[in-house]
Amino acid sequence: MKKWLIGLGVGVVVCVIWLGVPFFVPQHVTATSADVTEIRLFNGDTGEARSITDEALIDAFLNEAAQTEYVREKIAYGLGYTLRVTYMDGNKKVDEYLLDENGTVRQSIFVYGVKEQPFLAQQAWDYGQ
Repeated sequence: MKKWLIGLGVGVVVCVIWLGVPFFVPQHVTATSADVTEIRLFNGDTGEARSITDEALIDAFLNEAAQTEYVREKIAYGLGYTLRVTYMDGNKKVDEYLLDENGTVRQSIFVYGVKEQPFLAQQAWDYGQ
């Protein structure tokens, strides 16, 4: 019985660390221009779509996005967003996230807050002109 409780306690500690550490470790956009041939932008406010295919603009966009540090804040809920950013390699989706006006990012089920140097939705949208 004592071994079972110790095993359960160790399991709980491991799970708490495994789930809790990502909330404190800054995240960065990790896609590179070698992985991305097109960036698709969809404005959730207006319904307008833009596409970036120029290699120099893709590099600039990814560098700008990579400079921003994000920290996981909470579980995402709600449907609205300002900008959907999709990285494509040919017809294959490499990555996708939602970017809001205040610089927060929603990816999968989490909301990431800006730690420093926010990459705002308007900046991202302007790349697609």
